[in-house]
Amino acid sequence: MPLDPPNPYRVENQFLLLRGLVLLTAGVALLWLARAIDAPLDFTSASPSQGRFVLLATGGVLLLLLGIWEFVRITRQLHADIGPEQPASLAPEIASHQHGASESALKLAEIVRKGALPPAKAGGELTGVISALTSHFMHAPLPLRDFVQTRVANLIAGLGLLLLFAITWYFRHQNTLVRSTLSARSHCSVVNSCSGLTHCSRPALLNAPSSRP
Repeated sequence: MPLDPPNPYRVENQFLLLRGLVLLTAGVALLWLARAIDAPLDFTSASPSQGRFVLLATGGVLLLLLGIWEFVRITRQLHADIGPEQPASLAPEIASHQHGASESALKLAEIVRKGALPPAKAGGELTGVISALTSHFMHAPLPLRDFVQTRVANLIAGLGLLLLFAITWYFRHQNTLVRSTLSARSHCSVVNSCSGLTHCSRPALLNAPSSRP
């Protein structure tokens, strides 16, 4: 009877699926924005609209390829391989002519016997923040905790960069509105001045009453 062990990549595949969908959605959005740019492709001369088209199209294709690659990784992790040297050993193996077990194997056996992981030493700048969000973080294995802290740090850095872009876009948009308003007011003033100059007043002799009977 063939073995059918639970897939150890199940949770990872779920995150890969989510990331693949996000990448595909972002790629399609960039290609749609590139398609909305109405600029003829002329390789003899460059223009800002052509530059935006090339950047958006290149970014969209790259994101689509990355999203497809995530789905390829999922297809390679649908089942756990059971065979020679698979799955990989959790502890270093000893030579065939030696007896006993390695130190790492003895530690793993002790963990299995106790049914609980040994308390890991707390460390990292984001330990307190992540522990406040989830109570299971402090009981997770140390490599998993380091992995989560790295990903959370990358997420915070990405959000900070996105916020910086948003603030820059806001002030740039405000400056554009101010310049447009000042330009419109200046144009109106010039038009009013020209209208005043073109208005001709009637001579005083024409305004005087006629002395003819």
